[in-house]
Amino acid sequence: MNTKQKLCLAVMGLTVSVLMSNFLLQKQKALDFVENNIRKLAYTTTRKTAFQSIVNKEMQQNKSAMFIDRAKMIGNKTKEGIVAVTMVNEAYLEMTYSWLCNTVNMHVHEQVLIIATDETTLGKLQHDWPNVTSVLHSLSTTKVEYREAGYIRYMLTRALLVLSMLENNVTILLFEVDAIWFSSPFPLLQSLLKYDIVGAQISKYHQIAGGFLLLKPAKATQVVFTKVIDKLYGFLETYSNVKDDKKLPDGENDQTYLHEAIMSQQNLKYKLLDFNIIEDGLWYSRSHNDSTETRPLVLNNNWVIGNDAKVERAKKFGHWFLDGNNSCDFENVRKMTRD
Repeated sequence: MNTKQKLCLAVMGLTVSVLMSNFLLQKQKALDFVENNIRKLAYTTTRKTAFQSIVNKEMQQNKSAMFIDRAKMIGNKTKEGIVAVTMVNEAYLEMTYSWLCNTVNMHVHEQVLIIATDETTLGKLQHDWPNVTSVLHSLSTTKVEYREAGYIRYMLTRALLVLSMLENNVTILLFEVDAIWFSSPFPLLQSLLKYDIVGAQISKYHQIAGGFLLLKPAKATQVVFTKVIDKLYGFLETYSNVKDDKKLPDGENDQTYLHEAIMSQQNLKYKLLDFNIIEDGLWYSRSHNDSTETRPLVLNNNWVIGNDAKVERAKKFGHWFLDGNNSCDFENVRKMTRD
C-alpha cells in the first residue's frame, strides 16, 4: 500500500470517527430531551393527580354535587343566568347579615349562593334567611386573615369550588360580603356577558381584583383558574407544616396569580371595570361630597386587615345595616341604596 492509499484510509477513518462521535452526541441529546420531557410530564401528571385528589376528596367529604345542583338551579331560574357566589365562615357571619340587609330590596337574593364552611354558619343562615340558598362545604379553618397560611388555604378551596362550577357550565359572580352594594350590578353584568372574565380593579395597579369577578364557563376561564390553583398549591407545598395563623411572604396570593394567569391566556376576553362602577377600600381614605358625587354600584371594604377594623369602618361611614338587635336597619338601607 503506497503513501497515497494510506493517507486516504486515514482520512476515511477520521471521517467515520467524527461522524460516529456526532451521531453519539446527537443520540445523547435526543435521549436527554426525551428524559427531560418525561420528567416534566411526570411532574405535571403528579401535580394534576394531586389536584384531582384534592378535588375528589372535597367532593366526597362535602357532597359537592349538591352545591353544583343548587348553582345550576339558580342559574336556570334567573333572567341573567348569573349565580352570585360567596364563601363565608362563622367569623364573617355578622358581615354576611349586614350585606343581606343591604341588598334585601334589590331583588338579588334569588341569585345568591352562599357556601358556608361550618355547620353553625349554615344553620343560622338557613334559619334567619331561608329564602337565600346556602350550602355546606366544611373546612377546619374558622378565622382567616390576609397573608396567613389559613387564608391561602381558604382561597385554594374557593378556587377549586369555582373551577368545579365553571366545569359544570355555571356563570358566576364571585363576590365578597365585606362590601356595600348601592345598587344591583346585575343589569350591567348582563350587558358584559360577551367577555369571559369581568372584574374590579386594584387601586394603584392596573390589575384585576379577586373580590368581584364575573366568570363565564368558557374554556379560557377554566384554564385561568387551573393555573391559579396550580400556583396556590405549589406555594402551599412550601409551607405545608405551618399553622393557619402563620404569616406568609407578601406578594404570593390568589390575586397575583389571577393577574399572571389572565395575562398569559392570549385567547381570553376580559374587561376591567372603572372605579366609578366598582370601588375599593381606598375610597374611604378620600374626601367625598354626597350631594354632588355619583356613587359606584359596589364599594368593596378592603385595604384594611381584620374583621373588626372592617366593621368599625363600615359603621363610621353608615355602611352597616344591622341594628343593635342584629336585625336589618331598614332606615339606613333606604338611605344608602337606590333599589
